Amino acid sequence: MTKAILAILIVLVALPAIAQQFCGPRAGVVKQLTKEYKETRAALGIVSTGNVMEIFVGASGSWTILATRPDGTTCAVAAGEHFELMAPLPKPQGTAL
Repeated sequence: MTKAILAILIVLVALPAIAQQFCGPRAGVVKQLTKEYKETRAALGIVSTGNVMEIFVGASGSWTILATRPDGTTCAVAAGEHFELMAPLPKPQGTAL
């Protein structure tokens, strides 16, 4: 899990300018991902700012991370290729989590 988070952070730091500028109403952004890239939602979570983060993945291995603000505006914050779903790491023994 730590490696996956690190990989995402590295990608977020090195974003192409176009990914940072791709924003709009959520329905339109999702429709474009579905139509043009055949991507569907694979995961989501809520961050401390109230934004919803979603990961969309295509069968070709393409992926896009979207952030939707509470006002409904959705932006692509990262995109790439070669997505691979990994099994969760085993829980360390002796931890409460």
